[in-house]
This record gives sequence, C-alpha cells and structure tokens, in this order.
Amino acid sequence: MQEPNGSVVVEQKQDVPVHKAAARIQRFWRQGSQKKLELVNPLIWMHSLGELEKEDEKKAQEEEKEIEEMLIVLQETPADVRKKKVEAVNLHIVPEHYHGPHLFGEMTMKFITDIIAFFREGGNLPYLYVEAIISRVFELHDSCQPVIDLEVPHDGRLTVVGDIHGQLADLLTIFQHNGLPSETNAYIFNGDFVDRGKQGTEVLLILYSLKLLLPQYVHLNKGNHEQLHMNKKYGFEDEVRKKYSDAMYALIAKSFSVLPLAVVLCKDILITHGGLFADDDICIDDIRTIKRKGLTTMTSRVMQDLLWSDPSANPGKSPSARGAGILFGPDVTERFIKNNNLRMIIRSHELKGESGYFTMHNNQLITVFSASNYCGTNNNTGAFLVFNHNSVKGEKLAETYQVHEFRADPDLGSHVFSHKELKKQTKEKLRDKIYRHRHDLMICFSNFDEDGDGYITKVQWAEALNSVLCLSIPWLALFPYFIKASKDNKSINYTQFVRRFRMPCASFPIEIVTTAIDKICTQMILEGASEDIVHQFSKFDANGDGKMTYVEFAEAIEKFNVVLTKDQIFNLMELLDSEGNGTVEPAQFVELFQDPFYRTQEKLQSQLNAMIEEISHHLYSTYGSLPKAYEAIDKHKKGILKYKSFAKKLKKIGHHFSFQHRITLAKYIDHQREGYISKEQFCAAFEKKNLDWKDNILHQIRHALYHKSYHLETAFKALDTEGKGVISFSDFHRALLTLNVLKHHPLDEQQIQQLFKSLDPTGSGGIKYHDFLSAFQVVDMWRHSSKKNKKRDRSDCDAADGCASGDSASEEEEMRCDTSSSDESEKEGELED
Repeated sequence: MQEPNGSVVVEQKQDVPVHKAAARIQRFWRQGSQKKLELVNPLIWMHSLGELEKEDEKKAQEEEKEIEEMLIVLQETPADVRKKKVEAVNLHIVPEHYHGPHLFGEMTMKFITDIIAFFREGGNLPYLYVEAIISRVFELHDSCQPVIDLEVPHDGRLTVVGDIHGQLADLLTIFQHNGLPSETNAYIFNGDFVDRGKQGTEVLLILYSLKLLLPQYVHLNKGNHEQLHMNKKYGFEDEVRKKYSDAMYALIAKSFSVLPLAVVLCKDILITHGGLFADDDICIDDIRTIKRKGLTTMTSRVMQDLLWSDPSANPGKSPSARGAGILFGPDVTERFIKNNNLRMIIRSHELKGESGYFTMHNNQLITVFSASNYCGTNNNTGAFLVFNHNSVKGEKLAETYQVHEFRADPDLGSHVFSHKELKKQTKEKLRDKIYRHRHDLMICFSNFDEDGDGYITKVQWAEALNSVLCLSIPWLALFPYFIKASKDNKSINYTQFVRRFRMPCASFPIEIVTTAIDKICTQMILEGASEDIVHQFSKFDANGDGKMTYVEFAEAIEKFNVVLTKDQIFNLMELLDSEGNGTVEPAQFVELFQDPFYRTQEKLQSQLNAMIEEISHHLYSTYGSLPKAYEAIDKHKKGILKYKSFAKKLKKIGHHFSFQHRITLAKYIDHQREGYISKEQFCAAFEKKNLDWKDNILHQIRHALYHKSYHLETAFKALDTEGKGVISFSDFHRALLTLNVLKHHPLDEQQIQQLFKSLDPTGSGGIKYHDFLSAFQVVDMWRHSSKKNKKRDRSDCDAADGCASGDSASEEEEMRCDTSSSDESEKEGELED
C-alpha cells in the first residue's frame, strides 16, 4: 500500500494482446519449459478466467432482448394473478428490535460513520431508511446533466476510484488511507459499484449517503453494471431481493437510470467508465445530449460504447469480445483527445494482470480498477488516483496525479486470493462451455481423426477447442488438468474427453420423454419402406468403409430431414458408440435400432391406416369414386400431386391432421419416392388400409430446458412475488409457456402438468424452483467416478486395517481425493465437480 502522502508514480503497464499472451504460454509448453510454466501457473488460470468472463458478458448481452420479451409476456398475466402480495410487516416502520443507526431528517457524517461500523458488523438498515436514501439520490441525479464539469477543490485534492464490485473492504480501505470525502477531499467513483461481490447494497448505500451529504464533492459515474440485465446475471438483484424486496431493487434500478455518464475535470481530462466510440464523429457534446432517464437498458449506442469499450494496442477499431462496445486503438484515442482539446482520458471497467492501474496509448489513457484480489480469483492490487490542486496543470502527465496501489485490509473482511478458488471457477466455466458445444466439438474432432481410430494429437485437440469455443486460452498448458492421454502420452481419445462432461438426469416423468430413435426410424421407413434394418446402415456409412463416424451420423440425420437438436444427436451417438472409440460398427447400429425400427413400422402402419380410412370415407361420400376425387383435387390436370400440394388439398378433409402428418402420408403413398403422387398411387392408397404414424413432440427435455435455464430462473423470480423460492402450478405453467416467445417449444400444456406433478409428489400445490433449476448442472463424470472409487477404496482399507492415521499411503490417497488437493493431484484429467 502506498501512503497518500508519498508521491508515487507507478511504472507504466504495457498492454499485451490476449492472443499473444496465450501464444506465449503455449510456446513455453511446446518447449518443455516446465519451471517457467510453474511460475506463470496462476497467470494461466487468471487469463483463462478473464476470457471466460468476457464470453459470459457477451452471452448476457445476447440474452438481454430475450429476457425482456419474456418479462413483457409475464406482465400480461391477469392482474389478480400478478397482484403483489402485501408483506406481513409494515416496511415504513423501523422494527422494534432494530438497534442500529437512525436517520433523522438530513444526512449527517455521523450517520455515515455509524452505518460503516454497522455494516462491518453485518447489519442491515431498515427498509424505511434505505428507501429514503435511494429516493433522495434519484431526485438529486434526476436534475443532473449526463456530463459533470468539475475542478479540483481549492487547496484540496480529488480522488478517482475505479470498479469496487460490492467489495466493501476495498471501499473502506480507500477511506482508511485516503480519508472520507469532504469539501477539500473530493471523490469520483467511476462506476461498477455493485455485482459479483456480496456487499453491493452496503457499498451503494455508503456512496449514496455521501452523495447526499456532499453533492458537490462526491460524484458517481454510471458503469456497465449499473444496469438491469447485468444485475440479474451477476447477483446484485438477488442480493437486494434477499436483503430487502423486489420493490427495493426496482427503486435502485430507477436510480441507476439517471446516474451521470462522465466527468470533465479541469476542462481537459475526461473520466468515464468504459471507453470511446465506434463513430469517429462523436464528441463530448454528444454525450451531453443523451437522454438517460428511465433507461434500464443500453438503447443508446453512444452510451453503450461509453460504458463497455476497451482500449487495444492495435490501431483502429474492432468488435469487442464482451458483445458490446468496441476495441479502440491508440490512433482513436489520439484523435478523440485532439478533437475535444483533452490531455488524457481516465477509465475503469477492466483488470489486466496483477495491478489495478495501467496506462496505454502514449500514457494518454489511464485505467484504474479498485477491487483488490478481485472476486478472490485474482491476485491483484486495487488502485486509486489522486489529483492535487497545485499539480493538475503539470507539464508532464506523470506529474499530474499520484497513483496509490493497495490491498484491502484483512481486518475489514477483504477477499483473500485463492489459487484453488481461481482454478475451481475456471474449470466450472470451461466445463459448462465444453458441454454446451459438445456436438460441434465432436464434429471438429472427428474431422481431425483421419485414421478413424478415435484418437487425435494434443495440438489437434487444442486447435479444435480454440476453433469451436472461440476462446484465446492456452489449452496445451491446461492439458494435464483435462486429459488422460494414451500410453504414448501424445494421442487423445476425444470421445471420452467430450463425454466426461454431463448433466445428471433430472427427475422428469417418463411419460413426457419420447425418443429421437423413433423419429429416425420413421424417416428411415418412409425413405425406404422395402429395406430392413440391416440394409439401413449403408445410408449412414457414407464412405462405405463399414464404420459410421460422428460426422457421417450427423450428416445422415440432416439428409433424412429429421429435426433433432445437437444434444439429441450427441446422445444418440453416445448410445451407439458404446466403446467410446468414435465409430460405430453395423452390429452396434442394428442392436440399438432393430426393436424401435420394427416397432415403429407397426405403429406407423396403424396410425396411417386410421388416417387413410377417415380420408377415404370422406372422398367416397363427397365424390363417389377415387378417380373423380383425384381429378377434383388435381385442378391443374397435370396427373401429379406434389407432397405439399397434396397436404394442402387434404387440409379441409382431415382438418385435425397436422401438416406434418399429411406430408408423412404423402411420402408413404409415393412408394417409388418420386416426390409426387400419381393418380394410380392415389387410388391404390385409399382402397386399402396402411401404416400407423406417431408424431413425437418432445426429445431430451432436460437438454432443452438446460439451455434456457437462465430464462426460466428469471421468469420464476419474477413470478415469486413473496421471494420464498416457491411457485404455484399456475406460475410454473406460465413460466414454461413463456419460452414459446423465444420460439422454443420444449413442453406442451399436458406435459407441463405431468412435470409439475412429478416435482410435487405430495400435492402441496407448489414447488421449490431453486431445487428444480439446480438439477441443470454439468458434472465431470471422471472426477465423480474417481471420487466414488477412492471413497470405496478407503472404506475397504478402514475395514481391513483400521486405516491408521499415521499411515502415509492412506494419507496420500486421502489428500488426492480431497477438494483442497495439490496441483499434482488435480492433473491426469481430474477436474473438480
């Protein structure tokens, strides 16, 4: 920690492009520099987690519109269903048991110092006081301009604080060393006060209270996390709901919408959260015109760039991996500074390496980040900048301000960097990412597998992961933590690697789960009714080598026009390839498809017979004969009816038959697979009874709901008006139906009822939706199996030998099973659950 009195200028931190950093680590690995790798091991995990966090932010941006549409639908629920329930306690009365600080009238410094001490002890302010603070700050900011023009206090100083992210200990450490705000000690807090950390509410209340007390000397810029969908994704909304209520979060979100966007200090220093703009013509005066009141989302591109953009060492502009804003180069910064008569730009928004401070673009762009040991997964200092009244016009930029780096005081409850926690979070995110893209990974791996033996090299493995996941991560350096290599330690069984990441079966009732196998069998029958199951294999073995690869299977499914999700294709191939070697033999294919194939033939025949009988009866009663019926339907007198035309003509005849049912019937009637129905085929079909057809509606439900679990969680919380974690059938039913807004149809109404009954076996009328959602988790089956086996081994050892505590072998084995095991025990592909 640098004392405020000491004028310390921290050495400039040079920007290293992400792809270059990853490549450097990869090079160490290829050169066998194990000692070097051990030194940079924490950096490997930090770099990887940083890349995954950016991917999460991008996903949050993509989901924002879908979530908004879902919430709009939920708001359309009848008023009697959505009516907010009155809480049992009167929120506008301070509870009798409350013994904390009291707010009487105007804000005072004593109240602020008292709540700081109160928050350190874990206290919560009464609802009445919190509501008053938030409401007053909203009124104060509502009249503010988007850009605030400031000067450093005369004979005083001004401090710029970066991201805090709910880490109360960092805020208190800054005050401890730099002093509380006053008329001679002004502060600018540059956004991202909340999310990720557990005390965002306390941080916000302290900052808001200081703003009320010293409105001219405490300034709060908006960050990208002072935004509705980010708070949903990264925890602040949940935090406020648990500590207070939905209504309180709505009030806070409203206050976020009027926060200023930037500060211009001494006329030539721009201070804003993110960065610069995609449009070169944007200037500071354009920021002044942004209408931000009531905006909970980034409807303004200028605002989005201002809060989301990041600097780059590369010239020009490029898309950001965050999914919002841009990457801007030194030329963009230089041009903006020149056009706006600035000397420098100060921003936050980003942590790089192990310092909360770095400069770029010829020292004209400064980044300050104030959350030390960020989230407990980064071993970084926090930083803040101090401008003194007498130094702001210094000739050299380095002499203009002082940089103070610090780590939060442990006595204040600060985060402690944990290498174990860093690896755990990184692995969890990678595990989820691999699971979501397992189909595409199998396609890519299979294309690398030229020999068709189910194995690829380490380099091919890393290239496939980079290509499919689009993450600049040093995969080769992470290899020992993911893979059990073959005996030669060079080749990888890619099928086993992908299959290790799974989601345990959720407790879905079997009645609502139909099989993708039936759908494939139906199409196989319709495409070649005269062939038996043995001959069907040739349609999947494209190159005729007697083996079916993953790519061949996926392409055959597409050729058959069978609508299956990527998850369904993956699961079917997993059933077929029981040995996990990446290929399927004819015997394996027949074993899986034989019974369903012949069963589907019988069912298809029965259902189509019923359709034909009903349609035939109508044709005879309407036209008297089949030839006359055909002539009436074939209005163009071409003597042929194409499938779609046939299906449309039958719409009035069999109105309750779906379009797909009618297309299936057309394919069956056309025995020669010519793509149309002749008069002879038409007459022959409706003179006899034929097949049965069953329309399968749902496959692999847990996968469909897993991919939209965040959407469901949002809907459940919106409907859980009391915040008890329990919802009724009507709310559960409505939440699932809102997925239709997103054009996903995993369940129909009857299936939703069956699902609810299975989740509510006692008939209480409600379910704990957190338990339901917790079933959607991806686990590492190798690790899970390894733990079970080791636990059983230890039990056997206990029974035989008593497993003495001093036995070194037993202790070593136990350490390898423990979640706090060393790096060595985590290698050999043992990812933590």
